[in-house]
Amino acid sequence: MPFLERIFQLEWQSFGIAPPTLIIDEISYPGKTVYFDFDPEQPSSGTVYLHPSKISKMGPYAALAFLIHETRHSYQFQLANAPQKSVLQHHYWHAFKAQKAAAPGTLSFADFLTLVNEYEAFQFGNYVVNNLTEGKFNQDSMGTFASQFDETGSLKIDLPKLFHEQDNQQNNDNSSSHDSVLARFNQAQQAQKALLSK
Repeated sequence: MPFLERIFQLEWQSFGIAPPTLIIDEISYPGKTVYFDFDPEQPSSGTVYLHPSKISKMGPYAALAFLIHETRHSYQFQLANAPQKSVLQHHYWHAFKAQKAAAPGTLSFADFLTLVNEYEAFQFGNYVVNNLTEGKFNQDSMGTFASQFDETGSLKIDLPKLFHEQDNQQNNDNSSSHDSVLARFNQAQQAQKALLSK
């Protein structure tokens, strides 16, 4: 607990944000394993929640990874609510709105995890913990493969690279038969689907 609280403090301080509320207990959000609680109508720093006994069953680095991930959401949410909007802030804002508006079960696994706030928070957390553990962190269920890193530190699915390759293909090929980024992402995601279905 003291270690997690210190990491939490270092993280929000490094982001230069107001600290979210940190709750590590088994009663505040009993149906959740981890959670970032926020209200788009009342911008704040939000609440980072971890359920210790549920997380303890998920491997030695899960608590650290989820703490970093959920605290990253506070950074995103505070950035999304800043007065001047960049393109990224705009996308964060709409991702949080979509997340709150979606009825439970209406977003698929990949749809939810590729909302820009989830995609980036998983990628950020996985990158940090993968580096801290020298690649010993099992990321298989931490976001889609687009937010996970292989043993060389490369993304398992590099979305910017897929977009770049598509642009190059369209510029160098006059035919109209191009695989879309979505089709290529879905094809690459089949490996994770098979892995998580075991």
